[in-house]
Amino acid sequence: MIGATGGSLAALAAIGPAPLPAPTPLASAVVANSALQPAELEPAVRGDERASRSRRAAEPDPEPAPVEAAAAPVQAPKRAPAVPEPTLPGCEPGRHGVGGHANGRLPGDALCELPGGSGEKLRADAAIAFVRLAAAYEDAFDRPICLTDGYRTLGEQQQLRRTKRRFAARPGYSEHGWGLAVDLSCGVQSFRTRQHAWMVQNAGRFGWFLPEWAQRGGARPEPWHWEFAGQ
Repeated sequence: MIGATGGSLAALAAIGPAPLPAPTPLASAVVANSALQPAELEPAVRGDERASRSRRAAEPDPEPAPVEAAAAPVQAPKRAPAVPEPTLPGCEPGRHGVGGHANGRLPGDALCELPGGSGEKLRADAAIAFVRLAAAYEDAFDRPICLTDGYRTLGEQQQLRRTKRRFAARPGYSEHGWGLAVDLSCGVQSFRTRQHAWMVQNAGRFGWFLPEWAQRGGARPEPWHWEFAGQ
């Protein structure tokens, strides 16, 4: 058995190694795990292998430095714009058409009642402006402004003319009859007070003014009488 085996082995040795199978496209991908040597591969495969071994022997590529992304602004979700509260609820600025009406005979829908319980009214645009003026006044003095008179009907102006002729315009010619004038008190009625000085400095921001004839040294000084010129 030994001799036969030895002869067989010698015969196999004489035959030589079996030829290698033709390389497959996957040879370079699996060469690291095979028993084949690079010299036994076809030249193209050996080149791939050398490149592969070179890559494996070299130091790994460094990690790229982190790039700081620019911080994107955080935007609040869009919301519908808030609807501002009306200055004088129920009073619309456009309600001041008085065409075709006489002084002291304005229709009710052209007038707005002022807050505070006085019952006084003004033309709509003047009323809204006066409420804004009154709010600024109250912020400045921590007390409400005092109103004694607003719109006057023709009959009221006639009555005032009879009882206080010196302080009343001729009926049909008063700015009170257009709903564009107020008479004020609680300090504003005197030229010498802080309240009056504040009005002189600030009333114009809201469209109100002291007419020239009512100013100190005017034809008929009335520090309490203020008129609306519009905004």
